Amino acid sequence: MVVDGSTTNNNIAKPNCPTACGNITVPYPFGIGTDCSLDDNSFNLTCDTSNHESPKLFIGNGNLDIYNISDLELRILTIVSNLCYNQTGYSVGYTSYTNIGEYKAFTFSTKNKFTVVGCDDFALISGIDDTYFSGGCYGLCRKEDDVIDGECSGIGCCQASIPKGLTYYNVTLDTLHSHSDVLSFNECGYGFLAEDGKYKFNISDLSTNSSNFINTIESTMPIVLDWVIKSNKSCDAEVNVCKGSSSCYDVEGGGGYRCKCNHGYQGNPYLDQGCQDINECNDQETYPCHGVCINTIGSYNCTCKSGYFGDAKVANGSTIIGLFAVLSGIAVMCFGIRRRKLIRLREKFFEQNGGVLLKQKIESQGSNVAMTLYSTEQLRKATDNYSQDKIIGKGAYGVVYKGVLPDNSVVAIKRSKLVDATQAEQFINEVMILTQVIHRHVVKLLGCCLEEEVPVLVYEFISNNTLFHHIHSRPGGLSWLSWENRLRIATEAASALGYLHSEIAMPVIHRDVKSSNILLNENYTTKISDFGISRLVPLGHQEVPTLIQGTLGYLDPEYFNSSQLTEKSDVYSFGVVLAELMTGKKPIGVDRTNKEKNLATYFVTSVKENRLFEIVEPRLLREGTLEQLQAVGNIVKRCLSFIGDDRPTMREVAMELEGLRKFTTHPWVQQHTCNNNETKSLVLEIEQSDLYDAPLVYGTNELESSSSVAYMMLAENNPRFDKLFFLNQHAYMIFVFLLDIDECNVQGTNPCHGVCINTPGGYDCKCLPGAFGDANITNGCQSVDTKDSEFSSTILIIVIVSGMLAILSGIVGIFFAIMRRKLTRLREKFFEQNGGVLLKQKLKAQGSHDAMTLFSSKQLRKATHNYSRDQIIGKGAYGVVYKGVLSDKCVVAIKKSKVADATQAEQFINELLILTQVIHRNVVKLIGCCLEEEVPLLVYEFISNNTLFYHIHHRLGGMSWLTWENRLRVAIEAANALGYLHSEINMPIIHRDVKSANILLDDNYTAKISDFGASRLVPLDHGQVTTLIQGTLGYLDPEYFNTSQLTEKSDVYSFGVVLAELVTGKKPIGEDRINEEKNLATYFVNSVKGNHLFEIVEPRLLHETTLEQLQALGDLVKRCLSSVGRDRPTMKEVVAELEGLRKFTTHPWVQQQTHYHVRSFFLEVEQDLYDPHS
Repeated sequence: MVVDGSTTNNNIAKPNCPTACGNITVPYPFGIGTDCSLDDNSFNLTCDTSNHESPKLFIGNGNLDIYNISDLELRILTIVSNLCYNQTGYSVGYTSYTNIGEYKAFTFSTKNKFTVVGCDDFALISGIDDTYFSGGCYGLCRKEDDVIDGECSGIGCCQASIPKGLTYYNVTLDTLHSHSDVLSFNECGYGFLAEDGKYKFNISDLSTNSSNFINTIESTMPIVLDWVIKSNKSCDAEVNVCKGSSSCYDVEGGGGYRCKCNHGYQGNPYLDQGCQDINECNDQETYPCHGVCINTIGSYNCTCKSGYFGDAKVANGSTIIGLFAVLSGIAVMCFGIRRRKLIRLREKFFEQNGGVLLKQKIESQGSNVAMTLYSTEQLRKATDNYSQDKIIGKGAYGVVYKGVLPDNSVVAIKRSKLVDATQAEQFINEVMILTQVIHRHVVKLLGCCLEEEVPVLVYEFISNNTLFHHIHSRPGGLSWLSWENRLRIATEAASALGYLHSEIAMPVIHRDVKSSNILLNENYTTKISDFGISRLVPLGHQEVPTLIQGTLGYLDPEYFNSSQLTEKSDVYSFGVVLAELMTGKKPIGVDRTNKEKNLATYFVTSVKENRLFEIVEPRLLREGTLEQLQAVGNIVKRCLSFIGDDRPTMREVAMELEGLRKFTTHPWVQQHTCNNNETKSLVLEIEQSDLYDAPLVYGTNELESSSSVAYMMLAENNPRFDKLFFLNQHAYMIFVFLLDIDECNVQGTNPCHGVCINTPGGYDCKCLPGAFGDANITNGCQSVDTKDSEFSSTILIIVIVSGMLAILSGIVGIFFAIMRRKLTRLREKFFEQNGGVLLKQKLKAQGSHDAMTLFSSKQLRKATHNYSRDQIIGKGAYGVVYKGVLSDKCVVAIKKSKVADATQAEQFINELLILTQVIHRNVVKLIGCCLEEEVPLLVYEFISNNTLFYHIHHRLGGMSWLTWENRLRVAIEAANALGYLHSEINMPIIHRDVKSANILLDDNYTAKISDFGASRLVPLDHGQVTTLIQGTLGYLDPEYFNTSQLTEKSDVYSFGVVLAELVTGKKPIGEDRINEEKNLATYFVNSVKGNHLFEIVEPRLLHETTLEQLQALGDLVKRCLSSVGRDRPTMKEVVAELEGLRKFTTHPWVQQQTHYHVRSFFLEVEQDLYDPHS
């Protein structure tokens, strides 16, 4: 509906009906008087002309004062709630509400903002649409100088959004301290709803006379109402309201329909002949035509003038295109040939290094190796050009669409509504948080798009709504929400928050933990979501000062009072979620009595007064035991403590909740066993990490070799062997002699048609002097003369062709450069507008690599001085590790394979796949890889302080820093990382080679699990994997060796051996020890059983700890080393027991200051494996 100066009265209102009231135009279907409006009480208006100077227009016969009317909206004047205070704290004022429920055509628009003005005030706006709604905000300040003109950020003024569809709202205003601290410049607080952008906050509003302020707001600030035809109908129903040359369209959200004039028409679509044809030829700006323009009904024709051809709607549309087409074709061929050679070379390296295998595994496992940068075209296609039908959710800042990518994977695409600095900051913050997090119970960020005009994030699709919905959509919660499932959900959410707080390199405080941010997937598995206001916490800090943000009812009161954000703020919010799960009540209940209004306060009071069972959801009294309910109630009470220091950590909460759950089956799935009659091939590594060069220990008759691998074959043939000894009552070790072959004497097998030179393990074959080529094949060598003649015969052709290509390339290059420059500028604009520059700044400031980097060969050669021998820091069976310095001065460890074959490619891809799915503080970090070299390359963070094996066994009693307390800390860190791998990522990982040589120590002696070359991913529906046996002698699980069935308990056994090393200081296999002590695992278990533990413990530990602690740890090691896997604890249970033995004296984030920082410690280390200055 368009109303302009050229529109007649017949196009505005029905015949003989008023078209205006004062200066407000009244278009049909609205009308004043009998039969002047559509047959609906919503559209019948009243014009009060009692004041002839300024007539007023009202809806129906009510008191809703109309401000103006448009084709989509109607605006009414707002009402202000206020409270004013004096020196005694006495208040005067009133609250307000607005109800449009009786007028079915209207709802409050989301264009409105709820505004609170005041320095000691908070207000709650509540309303009704299809469900109950409440929201609000705080206006706070201490002195007038703190307030900033024009900003409603919470200091003196705050604003909050409202949902779509409200038909009623009520404003409740209150104060914190009766304005006693700010009375000198602010006596009153105000709350009102108004159109976003209309109210401009000014400092003087705080001190102005309240009557003047209220009169100004109520006479100038409009509230926007959306209006529709037939709120309960759609265009599918019989529609006779839309008249000629118009069409019907359904209003977004399913609330009625409207009419609009067809393309090429304008006017009032609700009146007969209300839509009139537009003469496009008279509007050259909107409908350009640079030729002959002829108006038609509903459109226009634009043709070139006589003698011309082309598109007359485009300036200079008849341009010379043929020449560019020819030149472009030639240039494309030229560039295509050059590019094809480069692509072929890279495809060769890609396939040779296992790139094809990598893609296959990613596709088969649904894994994303790095955050994907999607193009605009991809996401528009996935959402049918952001169709309304694809909308699955809306919030204050954006819309979420359901999308289907080309691989048929379903995703959730979050698209912001507006583009401003706040949105860009929030977008980048959420990207920064989620790219540092990989956890089974945290919603997964798949990628983002920086090419759109608005920020876009792509998440995994979570199909089963929020926990809030499942708790509160019906009394007692949905039927599946039993006590067991509530406890499971709470444990999963607590585990995820504990991971965010203490298990990633830079801890994350969520800051908005609530049941509506806990999503549930199709299996009702928990997923923590919405990291828009989360904060990263540097390791040297316990708290972060911030503006207060959060959700009423969940907000930590200590954070609210101090503005100091800590991890304990999340603990408080999680305590409210637990209270919701137990009681089925919402955090804020406006319909409850005063003492029950705030759930947190009500819950704590009930527990203190021993009335917990009176407020618990009735069904839980039947489904859970009273002891369990009381235990969870006590956890909630501690979480909701007013003082943050008195609250538990999230890791402690997760462990206590785990203790209340009873596992009846394996946490992954019911164990399955199967028969295996295959020949067993075993590759056993002897106490050495691929990343580090540790000395090998052999007996006098053993084979001396620089290799760290001994091969063991249990096959039908009878190999020669040097030595046989009994291992763990299950396996025999056979060392095989390997002798070099002289290939030059075996021409049939190793052909050479030139000069053959034998080398250890191989041979060189070169052409005779005066020839070149490949001497390994017949006629592979050619004389130098032939080469020269061929060169001279082609040089002239090359020069001529090169000259022509250079000319053509120059002409076409200019054309493509102009086009590409325009596209680059547009994408740079969108990149900066969406916060891409901010993202790069944060990455640079934090030294963070949020996605795996694909390095070029040139970058890594430069970083290692072309793989100089001086840069070597370690050698293993399959490769060499170099120290490298990247262009940004970042020091890295670069692992380069020695040989490129199928086995190496498999191991390389396996390690790559494992590490790209893991982000944990105690797991070595993969920074990237290179697929352009002839051999595979992996780039890791540089770990400077050698291995745990080195620190235990380098000297008698271990290094001086390796006290009982530090041994326990290192054990907990390693166990925590293994527990994360087993049960806290989407697809569990079994390390398969846990040993002290694969536990690295960084500058602060923090444990880092490394070397995932032998690891295996375990699908969630499998409890075990059948594999060829692989592991390290002394650490290998005997049950795995006998059955070839790999389970998480195999890692538990290996970790038990590491614990035994830490307790005794002995190596897993001792060739110099007597037979009964040769195998540490067997010797340790027998010592515990025979009460001889204290005889084999490292002597220094008897002075550094209590015998009770040593005995407790010994019993734990014994259970880990059980010969039956199901009798061993899980790694999470191991962590809980080790944590129980350890006393935290400071906050777990703060760097522990222990005695090993003393300068004298460095005097005992004669030589470090890594030279930090090399």
